[in-house]
Amino acid sequence: MATEYIREANPPIILPDYNIDYITSDRRIFYDILQAHRAPDVVRKLPVRAYANRDGDATSIVVVRREHIEVDGRIILKPCMERPSDSSNSDFRIYYPGSSGGGCKILQTGQFRADINDVRTDASYLYEELVDDADAAEKIDQRRYRKRDRMLDAAYKVMPGLGKSGTIPRYEDDDEIAYYSDLTRPDRRFYVVTTASLPWMTGTAVNPLLRAAYLTRGRPKGAVTLVIPWLCNEEDRKKLYAKYDFQTPSDQEAHVREWLSSKAGMPKEADPETGLQILWYDSRYHPTFMSIFSVEDICKHIPDDKSDVCVLEEPEHLNWFRAEGDSWTKKFQFTVGIVHTNYKAYAGAQVGGTIAAPIIAEMSSLMVRAYCNKVIKLSPVLQTFCPEKEIVCNVHGVRGDFVSEGERRARCAAESGIDTSIVGTRAYFVGKILWAKGLDKLMHLEHFYRKTTGEYFAI
Repeated sequence: MATEYIREANPPIILPDYNIDYITSDRRIFYDILQAHRAPDVVRKLPVRAYANRDGDATSIVVVRREHIEVDGRIILKPCMERPSDSSNSDFRIYYPGSSGGGCKILQTGQFRADINDVRTDASYLYEELVDDADAAEKIDQRRYRKRDRMLDAAYKVMPGLGKSGTIPRYEDDDEIAYYSDLTRPDRRFYVVTTASLPWMTGTAVNPLLRAAYLTRGRPKGAVTLVIPWLCNEEDRKKLYAKYDFQTPSDQEAHVREWLSSKAGMPKEADPETGLQILWYDSRYHPTFMSIFSVEDICKHIPDDKSDVCVLEEPEHLNWFRAEGDSWTKKFQFTVGIVHTNYKAYAGAQVGGTIAAPIIAEMSSLMVRAYCNKVIKLSPVLQTFCPEKEIVCNVHGVRGDFVSEGERRARCAAESGIDTSIVGTRAYFVGKILWAKGLDKLMHLEHFYRKTTGEYFAI
């Protein structure tokens, strides 16, 4: 009876039908043949396996995380076994999760190496989870893409609930990240599209330039392209750029790269041979809106085979007056919108603002919702566009120039004998002294503070 059951559930493999030398020379082929003759319910419970193929032109993407390894987007939980595909090579290794201390055990010698966490990349390898039941609910849950898995190692050390058991706790606010939305993959190609360019020293010219330059680090040449406007009307260029007489996009590009190299201190990123690529689109300056708008379809300049990830700096602005063509989400695998400006507040401060502000707000919400897969707001004071897609994060950071200036003033105060000690709760704010940036509100606050305390607060 037992023999009959085994024969029915697992039909025998007729070895003469195969080239024995061929199938035993490559572990991938051997395992695939064995798995093909397993019953489906058995296959589901087998450890998850993935192949990092590097034969000929094959170039598998392998990303090492603290708790798992990603092989071409497939997650292999640690601890996991690494086997060479060449059956004559018996140098097997086990990689352990960071929550258990990490490291690697070399089975051939029995040696444990705490300093080895990166997998080998010199040949083709097989990776297999060392778990009892790959179909278990907790294993499926751990295998999901999550934003937590992209955090720095330092964040794991202070994360509550992450013990030494190797399990990853679940949080209600976890974002499940799909393979196409994982922007940490080294094979991604970025296009950062913005609405302004140097020498106009505005936020949408400077911050996207620096963001794109930083994205080039650790990526191959051509992986990051900054897409910026070329004012095709000479009068527009004179009005906006004053002393700079750019006759061609190449002239202006030279200025952008010089600023990035000398002022921002990023010469490698500024070099077109090793760093950032720049693409121009035709545009016009609109004096009423004091903004630049495209006069052509930007997407047509980007080849379909390279349209992977798009970062839209000011997605609402880029789409208010949009030329006919493919939508961003249709053109690209994943589109991120970064909202810089509170256009609703700007509109509300103008004559007729009570009518214009809600119209601008609704129009902006439609543009952002339609053309972005994910939305990043720099501040919570910005309007709500699409709650299910948006988060608040200061992805700009703070430029070192501000910190250096604060240190310089502290030294000057100390040398002058000025007491800089802080008494009580104090707020420190750095901003532009512009009416459009809220200078009038600052004056109102000064007036209120004077009425309340009898003196002005320091500026």
